[in-house]
Formats: sequence, structure tokens, C-alpha cells
Amino acid sequence: MLKINLDKDWEYLEENLAFLSQVLLRDDWKKVDLPHDIAIEKPRSKDNPSGPDEGFTAGANIFYRKDLVIDKELLGKNLILEFEGIMGYSEIYLNGTLLKKHFYGYSSFLVDITKYVHEGLNTLLVYINNVHKPSSRWYAGTGIYRHVWLRVGGEVFIKPWELHVKSDVIDEKKALLDIKVGLKSGKRIRGKLQFRIFRKKMN
Repeated sequence: MLKINLDKDWEYLEENLAFLSQVLLRDDWKKVDLPHDIAIEKPRSKDNPSGPDEGFTAGANIFYRKDLVIDKELLGKNLILEFEGIMGYSEIYLNGTLLKKHFYGYSSFLVDITKYVHEGLNTLLVYINNVHKPSSRWYAGTGIYRHVWLRVGGEVFIKPWELHVKSDVIDEKKALLDIKVGLKSGKRIRGKLQFRIFRKKMN
């Protein structure tokens, strides 16, 4: 799948999920490019419940917002968001619809948005709750602390993270490869899957 980086041109706002209906109406959003960690911006205090293991940092409830423009060419494709890392309990909304909840800050995850986008401007909203402290044995931070990607696939595509290659038989003359792949298609088709092996040219 084609990978498009979405790190640029986000906004963020510190607020509680209870005020979700009012969040988009606020006019005090701050501009930011990812990766971002709001804990760095907040004062540290010995009274913060995070304690010494997390560097006496403060937790936060935070929203991130991004305008996602989908043109006609993308509209006919399979579209998947990839979040490499969000520290805290997170919820992913697109055009007001909750699409995903993720509960672990150290793992990447995918969100299929194919059926939820429309042509033109779409609003991507990410809510993060990381106020339950202490929550780690080291500095954790709060926010979208790694990259975000839009993966674009055709009618038939290899699912992200579902191409696996290993070799249990290998010597100086030959190698036997075991290849497993996960394909996705909107309809039943007949086709041929072909793999090519490339070698870096040696000097």
C-alpha cells in the first residue's frame, strides 16, 4: 500500500471528553506538527501523582484535530490510518463517528476509514486520556508521540503488517522461503500473486 505521512498541520486542545460536543466550536486550538507530547509543556511538581518514576509530570486530557482532504482519486481506494504510537487511552473519530478505541500507549494500531470518508473535507479527531497516575515505571508523556500515516490500497491490496517472510532452510547456494500474506478485496476475484526477490548490487 502507498503510505502518505500525515504529521503536518494538526491542532490540539486540552479538554475533557465530557465536552466533546463543544470541542469543535472552541477557538483556542493550538497548531502543532507531530510527533507531540503535551507533558513537556506542563510544569512538573513533586505533588503530581506520577511520582519520581515518571519525572513528576502532569497527566492530561487532550484532543487533536486534523482536516483530512479526500479527492476523487482517493475516494475509490481502500484507506487505512496507521498510528505508530499514542500515549494514553485513545479514541479515534472521523466526521463525528467513533471508529476505534485503543488502550495501550506502546503499540501501533490501524483504523480503516474507507466507508466513513466523503469527497472533500473530513475532520479527524483524536481524544487522549492520560490522567491516571502513576501509569508507568519511566517517563511516558501524553500525546501522539509517533508518526501518523494514511495507507492507500487499490481494489486488491496486501493488508498492513500481513506480509511475513522467513527462511528455515538456507546455505551458501540456496534458500527456501516461507511467505505468508494477507490479501483484502472488495469482491471475489481470480488472480496470480507474484513475488520478486531483489539483491543489493555489491561493489
